[in-house]
Amino acid sequence: MIGSFAQLADDATRLMLRASSHGTVPSRFPAKDMRRLETVDSTLHVLATRYGARFSSPIARQCTVQGCLAALDTAALGVLVFDKGHLTTTGAKWLTPQLLAGVIH
Repeated sequence: MIGSFAQLADDATRLMLRASSHGTVPSRFPAKDMRRLETVDSTLHVLATRYGARFSSPIARQCTVQGCLAALDTAALGVLVFDKGHLTTTGAKWLTPQLLAGVIH
């Protein structure tokens, strides 16, 4: 079972453009409703365990207390999300193997 995906507080492109006007662009940005997403993940994890399924959390791999990863670097090919949370091709290629490693053996 796959858990919740991070939702950024604003459009990733807007966040990156705003940040670039101040110099450097951070790779992490604040998430929207993180506590709610963590609660959903916790509930899904309990259900997965109860019914013998494996659980893998995208937010556990993408987010830290510093924010959720939106870019691997500042180059266009390193951007992981294109709006508030949908993955780019790069984002999918980065996150999918990590998620599947948690549920497929």
